[in-house]
Amino acid sequence: MRYNCKALGLVAALALAPMGASAALVDITIQNFGTGSAVDTANATAALDAFMGSSPITGTEDFEGFTACTGGNVGGCASAPVGSSGLGTTPIQSSSVGNFYGIAPSDQPGGSALNPKDEIIVRSDNPNNTFSRYDVVGGTNWLDSNDLNGIRWEIPGSTNLSKILKIAFFLTDVDDVGNVDFKITAVGEDVTVENIFGAHGGVNGSLDLVTMQFDGPIDLTNIQMTTGAGDGFGIDGIQVASVPLPASALLLLGGLGGLGGLSVLRRRKRAA
Repeated sequence: MRYNCKALGLVAALALAPMGASAALVDITIQNFGTGSAVDTANATAALDAFMGSSPITGTEDFEGFTACTGGNVGGCASAPVGSSGLGTTPIQSSSVGNFYGIAPSDQPGGSALNPKDEIIVRSDNPNNTFSRYDVVGGTNWLDSNDLNGIRWEIPGSTNLSKILKIAFFLTDVDDVGNVDFKITAVGEDVTVENIFGAHGGVNGSLDLVTMQFDGPIDLTNIQMTTGAGDGFGIDGIQVASVPLPASALLLLGGLGGLGGLSVLRRRKRAA
């Protein structure tokens, strides 16, 4: 199944744009690749590679560098709590793709949320704690909503990403309860667009590829993914393509760094 959304930035965004500037055009596509078998994963990965093509990959995240939470632990693993405002102030930070926050409320009538509860967490492929969510890109970890209402991904967050061209990532186990709409909202420079994912009809372990294509370089600020009560989902294999820093700019930064080093050396000599 394939969902697609092409949209222009809203009028409010246009009002903030410089005179003569046009709103960005974004194409959000969601493709389903079964339920995560070896063949499904291979097909999904091939589709991601085809989408990114020769675009410069400037940010990636597979959550393998984080300590995963297991069913019984309440500390020491990668998690981010939700505060009274409904959005946490301490995120799970990725130096490559940004910051991730949980979105309240939390409602787990099926009891599938793990400790620490009311937090988004990094999970592993421990068979006792996956609940039909899983790693997609050849490791063990992924980011899990842990049955919160959703996840807010802020870009650039702790990164220097700007002038983004493409974004792609995998989702697992969306709408396994069969009666919710999964919504993606992308907000950035001259663009605000919502995409209603739709329901999978209660299929456990669904594997979906989300791709976002912009008609020109854009500075995104956040992507929100929200779902229904008692549902949860996983995110893995994030890739971001943006306009790379020109070689001349890299040389300039290197030169400035060298001048800074000389300045420090001269000050030390004078002090001696």
